[in-house]
Amino acid sequence: QPTNKEKEEEPAFKNYPIFSLFFQFNGETFTLAKAENEKGELVFREKLRLNARELFPGRNDILIDMRQCLREGLRFSRECFFKSFFTDNILFVSIQYAYLPPDYVVMHIYDLTQQKAMQQELMIAREKAEQSERLKNAFLTNINAELRTPLNAINGFAQLIASGAGENHQQVQYGNQIQNNIRHLMRMINDTMELARIESGDLKVIYSGIALNQTMNEYLQLYQQEAAASGKEHLQFEVKKALPDHHDLFDTDSERLRQIMGRLLDNAVRFTQKGKITFGYEVKREGIVFFVQDTGVGISKEEQKHIFTRFYKADNQEITTEPGIGLGLSIAMHLAKSMGAQGIDVTSTPAKGSRFSFEIPR
Repeated sequence: QPTNKEKEEEPAFKNYPIFSLFFQFNGETFTLAKAENEKGELVFREKLRLNARELFPGRNDILIDMRQCLREGLRFSRECFFKSFFTDNILFVSIQYAYLPPDYVVMHIYDLTQQKAMQQELMIAREKAEQSERLKNAFLTNINAELRTPLNAINGFAQLIASGAGENHQQVQYGNQIQNNIRHLMRMINDTMELARIESGDLKVIYSGIALNQTMNEYLQLYQQEAAASGKEHLQFEVKKALPDHHDLFDTDSERLRQIMGRLLDNAVRFTQKGKITFGYEVKREGIVFFVQDTGVGISKEEQKHIFTRFYKADNQEITTEPGIGLGLSIAMHLAKSMGAQGIDVTSTPAKGSRFSFEIPR
């Protein structure tokens, strides 16, 4: 049991995270010569002249460290569990050993119990967060499959209706409406899945050589069909290709490029009621600039500051009536940066149109 004197000094120990023990080596054992708290006040007077084995029963590791410190004149530290001198509490401490000539070893003992507990709490919290992330990814994978399967089936029947095989004009219109809404749902699913990949750090860029002109022609065919399916057959498309065929190979990630251009072209079709959509690429000294330009509703200077923010939708009557969850441009920006672009540049004038461009280094 602690003596009355030790009980008086216990608060001094508890109020400070460190105390120092000075041991003198007499040729055989280490004897406690002095003990101080962080303020330099003497403590543990009743324990003076006790040897290290008596102070630390069963702690051969501490005795070995003390001998190493004395023998080699080293300064080093260890972290370990340590029984309090005052209670039966087990503390987690950092013991710093220092040699003090000619025959002293000083032990500075820091109480790290609270920090250790916090680390363990953080570790548990991190494990829970990682588990939650795994569950979220599993959920997204499952919901992706669960949504796509029936949507693909519905889309197939809608195509049959829209083809007008012996059916009346109204049924064809219904089929077109079904297909348009399915495309909207598929865009939302794709954006949600891409956002999940970005947040989980699972976004990979895989480079390979692609023929730029052929790629642009594929975009043209696809988005002419998209415009027609949206009731905008009157929209004109123009593709600008800066290189001749067979000299247009470019090393990039074709899938990521398709995702970026796809989102920009989607927006161009959605927000352009009449006029023309021009897209393609230009060759610069340091890279290839890809662009999409339209004669649509345009974006104000103030709105341009926010359009790449997640879930943001411009406060424009012509824009807010369009379906969407405000992820497309944010994802496109992230994908462009992942491929080495500085970002996506935008120039726009309300009621006249917009131009989006990004440069991928060569």
